[in-house]
Amino acid sequence: MAQALLHEPRILVVDEPTVGLDVEARHELWQLIDSLRAAEVAILITTHQVEEIENLLTDIMFINDGKILLDSTMEALGERYVE
Repeated sequence: MAQALLHEPRILVVDEPTVGLDVEARHELWQLIDSLRAAEVAILITTHQVEEIENLLTDIMFINDGKILLDSTMEALGERYVE
């Protein structure tokens, strides 16, 4: 991650960033990602851990077998599926 951030990218792509991390390291990584987002870095995250990211995301897309199944904002998704 440090190497990816070295040149202050405007777009960051991370694949399963918390796999293999302990709880403390996972929390620190999400704090870093949140601070990057606040600095207007566009971040594309692939993950199976929806509960980790639901408070950090603005947009969400579910893709299966190369097809987009859902493209929404977290707010709209919550309004549609959460009572």
